[in-house]
Amino acid sequence: SLQTCKASIGLASSLLTIAGTDYGPLNKGVICRAMRAVVQEGHFTRWKRAKDQGRAAECVGAHPASNHWIWGGKYTSFSEYRFAHKARLNLLPTRTVRRRSGEVIRDVSCPKCHLEQETLAHVINHCPPHVGLMRARHNNILHRLARAIPAWKGAQLREQVVPGDTMALRPDLVVLNREKAKAFVIDVAVPFEGEV
Repeated sequence: SLQTCKASIGLASSLLTIAGTDYGPLNKGVICRAMRAVVQEGHFTRWKRAKDQGRAAECVGAHPASNHWIWGGKYTSFSEYRFAHKARLNLLPTRTVRRRSGEVIRDVSCPKCHLEQETLAHVINHCPPHVGLMRARHNNILHRLARAIPAWKGAQLREQVVPGDTMALRPDLVVLNREKAKAFVIDVAVPFEGEV
């Protein structure tokens, strides 16, 4: 609707005003893009305000590369896509979510480790029995990044000490360009914001 798009039509001047910008009658494609942008911005603003989204919603919306899977689905199966949406909205049936939804659950501790409450953050990033899966996820991200870096950028060192580094740290990936005397250090981290 025009109200949703913050648009008004000037009958005398035949101009369409969208979010303070005037468009003439011949700009059909531009008008559609402008209306879509205003509607998307409204959805995004409401999404950022949701209590269980934290700061991640703002980060995801900051650059198209961070949410490409929503539009193109590259590297993402349909089941992973469904899981990602439910996880992003904290709708997966963990014990804490089921209790919040009104189900009577006496013990919300994790059934695998019994060390903490079964929250999404715990299951995905903290539960000791899942350490192997967490490591595999980290390594898959690292391998995908390594494959995406062209050979002309420099030699790749994986989990090795950077030549000349006195601290003997071993980052996940270093791209070493000896000709330009540059090193690009990549260390993969998969963070999870605390639940609100």
